[in-house]
Amino acid sequence: APRPPQAEASRSFEAMEPMEPMDSMVGRVGGWGRRVAWTLGTLAVAGLVGGAGFMMLLATGALAPSLLPVVLGLTGFCHGATGPSRDMLVRAATPPGASGKVFGFVYSGLDLGSCITPLAFGWLLDHGDPRMLFVAVAILMLCTIGTVVQVRRSARPAPAV
Repeated sequence: APRPPQAEASRSFEAMEPMEPMDSMVGRVGGWGRRVAWTLGTLAVAGLVGGAGFMMLLATGALAPSLLPVVLGLTGFCHGATGPSRDMLVRAATPPGASGKVFGFVYSGLDLGSCITPLAFGWLLDHGDPRMLFVAVAILMLCTIGTVVQVRRSARPAPAV
């Protein structure tokens, strides 16, 4: 007999469980990577490319269900490792005396994106192949690399702390 939709939804949430904790906990890894001699841009780009790669792997639909939490956890790890680099890149590109304005603008944009993407992704789920959601996330991660490169070009050296 087919499984009820509630059972499938429950399994989906279980697979996603490792992503957020990994994203949150690895901020320290981003800081460690910076101290080990990775440049801010390199660390951010590596995390974004890794996360996009894992999203594309999920989009294939070829993974065994038991591997979904592992791959989603690795995606969260990659995404979380970019956080400290993102913040330090923004800080380095901020003109003196404008940090409040710049960080307010950057984080308002992140909040706006967090409001809009669930609607767009919900539309993708309702009107097409659900695997396209993973492709869309991968594309957005890869597009972010352009922003990282541009910010890195305009960044001034950060003052020693």
